[in-house]
Amino acid sequence: MQLTLAASLALSSLAVTSTVLAAGGGVVAALLLAAGAAMLAHGLFVWLESWFSHAFAYRVLGGLRKDVHRAIERAAPMGLGRRRTGDVVARAMGDVETLEWFFAHTLGAALAALITPSVLIGVLTALTGPQALLLLLPAVLLVLVPAVFQRRQRQAGTELRERTGALAVTALDGIQSIAELLSRGRTDALQQQLKDGTAGIQRVKARIAWLRGGEGALVEVILAATSLLVLLALAFQAGEIPLLLLPTLSGLAMAALNPVMGLAGILARIGEISAASSRVLEILDLPDPLDHALETAPPPSAGRADSAPALEFADVRFSFPGGPAVLDGVSFQVPRGQTLAIVGESGAGKSTLGSLMLRFADPNDGVVRVDGHDARTLEPDELRRLVALIPQDSFVFASSVRTNLRLADPAAGDEALWSALRRAALAERIGVLPDGLDGLPGDRGEGLSGGERQRLGLARAFLRDPEILVLDESLASLDPELEERILTELRLARADRTTVLIAHRLRSIEAADAVLFLAAGRVRAQGTHEELLHREDYRGLLASQLPDPPPAPGGRAADEKGGATHGEPGH
Repeated sequence: MQLTLAASLALSSLAVTSTVLAAGGGVVAALLLAAGAAMLAHGLFVWLESWFSHAFAYRVLGGLRKDVHRAIERAAPMGLGRRRTGDVVARAMGDVETLEWFFAHTLGAALAALITPSVLIGVLTALTGPQALLLLLPAVLLVLVPAVFQRRQRQAGTELRERTGALAVTALDGIQSIAELLSRGRTDALQQQLKDGTAGIQRVKARIAWLRGGEGALVEVILAATSLLVLLALAFQAGEIPLLLLPTLSGLAMAALNPVMGLAGILARIGEISAASSRVLEILDLPDPLDHALETAPPPSAGRADSAPALEFADVRFSFPGGPAVLDGVSFQVPRGQTLAIVGESGAGKSTLGSLMLRFADPNDGVVRVDGHDARTLEPDELRRLVALIPQDSFVFASSVRTNLRLADPAAGDEALWSALRRAALAERIGVLPDGLDGLPGDRGEGLSGGERQRLGLARAFLRDPEILVLDESLASLDPELEERILTELRLARADRTTVLIAHRLRSIEAADAVLFLAAGRVRAQGTHEELLHREDYRGLLASQLPDPPPAPGGRAADEKGGATHGEPGH
C-alpha cells in the first residue's frame, strides 16, 4: 500500500518535471497514465488493507469476548472474589474494545514500516549511492521516540483504564440504587462522584495528550532534520544526479519515512493498550474453582443407589484463597424425599453450603456426594440438572415473563408456564399485566415486588422440577400466608424431591424434617426442630420468633460428633 503511494508520487513528480524540462509529450502521457494507475492501485490496496485488518480484528475480538465470558462463567460466582460488577463489565466491554484498535491497525502498520523503507532505501541507494543509507538513522529514531515516553505512557494508560472502570462502577451503582438515593436525598452526592470521576479521567487524558504532543514534536524535528539532510545530500551530488530525478528522489526519501512515522503514532497508544490488555488478562487468568480431573462418572441416574442419601457432606472443609476457614469439618446427610433446614447466624457458612451443593466450587477437603456420587466426578452441567438453587434475590432479566421462565425449560409451553406460576402463587399477578406472559417486569424486575421476584424464581424451580431443590432464604420476603402456601406446594408437588431450606424464619424451619444448626463454619447440632429447642444457643437464635417459653428439657439434640440428622442412625 505504501509502495503504491510512493510510486504514484514518484511518477507524478517525474511527469511534472518532464513537462517543465520540455520532455516529449508521449513520455509525459505515459508517466501520467502510470501515475494514475499507481493511484488507483493505492486506493485499492488501502481498501483491501482496511477490510482485511478490521475483519481480522473483529474475528479476534469476537473470540476474545467469548474467552472473557467463559472465564467469568468459569469463575462465577465464588471465584470473582470482591470484584465489582461495573469493573468486570468495563473490562469485558471497554477494555476489550480498546484492543480492537491494536489488532486493526498495528499489524499492517508494522509490516509497512518494515517493508516500505527497506525497498525505497534500496532504490535510493541504487540511484544515488550508499549515502542513501543515512535514511536508516531517522527511521530508527522515529521508532525509538515512543520508547522514550513508554514508561510514562503506560502509567497514564493504566490510570486511565482504572479510572474508567471506577466511573463505570459508580454509574452502574447509581442507576441500580436511584430509588434509594432519591428517597434519601443523596443524588447530589452521586452527581459529585460522577463529576469527580469524569474530571479525573479528563486530567489523565490531558496528561496523555501532553505526552503524545511531545512525541509528535520530536517526530516533526526528526522529519525536518531528515528533509534538510536529503536536500544537502542532493545538493552535494548535484552534478552527478540528473535534474529530472531530483524532485523524485526527494519525494521517495520522504515516502520511505512515512510508514515509520505512522507506526510511531500508533506506538504512542501502546501505553493505554497495554493497560487494557493487562486488565483483560486478569479476567482470563481467573483460577478455576473446580477440579475437573475426576469428572469421569456416568450421570447419577445411570448408577443411583436407592439406599444412598440424596445429599451428603463428609468432613467438608472450605476456605477462599488466602482467607480463614468458612466451613470446618461439616458432615451431614439428607435422605431422599426429606426436607432439611439449615440455620445459623449470618456468616456461619449456610450459603457456602448451598454453593458447594451446586458445585460453584469444590471443597478444600472432604467430599460432597449427590445420590451417592462424589460431586467432583460429575460435570457441573450434569450436576446442575439434578440440583437447583433459588437465591434470596432471584435475578429477573429485562425481558418478558415468558423468557424469564423459559430460562428453566426453553421448550415449555404456555400451559406449563401458567401451571408453574400458579404453584408459585404468582399467576394472578402476571395475569393482570397488559401482555400477560409477554409483559415486561422491568429492568431486573423493578416492576415486581421483592416477594414477587422470589416467587418468579420459585416458578422457575417448579418448571424445572429438579430432584434436589435448595432455597437460600427464598421465602424471606413472603408474608406468612404465602410462605405456608409455598411450603405446602413444595411438599405436595413431588414426594421424592429432596429440599434444603436455608432459612431464618420459624415457619420454614418447622416445616423441615430435620434441622442443621451451623455456627462459625461448624455443625453445632443437628436433629429435629423440637429436639434442638432444648439447646439454649438454638433458642437464642430464634428467640424473637418463639411465641411461648421453650418446653421443659426432656431430651438432648444430637451433637456434631455423634448425632443423626433427625434422630435416626445413619441420617
